[in-house]
Amino acid sequence: MKVYNLKRGHGKTTRLIYISEFTGTPILCVDENHKKLIQDIADQNDAKIPVPITINDLSRIVGSNVQPDYLLDEATLYLKAVISKLSSGKLTNPLAITLSEQG
Repeated sequence: MKVYNLKRGHGKTTRLIYISEFTGTPILCVDENHKKLIQDIADQNDAKIPVPITINDLSRIVGSNVQPDYLLDEATLYLKAVISKLSSGKLTNPLAITLSEQG
């Protein structure tokens, strides 16, 4: 797993969009607003990407026999949203997180 840790507005999402276009891999995002933002950025850059996937789309994908690869945009927002959803809103803000680059 490759981790892009750059400041806000320095091209992380655009980079994922180009990777998505090149590999045909969908981008996993937090919600419909984030999904629209990703698609808008892709459109502005004339990038043809698979439809981004939201948290709510996961049940459809996980329930199928397909195990797709994915790209994750804004990992901390996504992690917070998943934890909040799984805890019925009781857990929302981790005090710290770590990321380890895999292979």
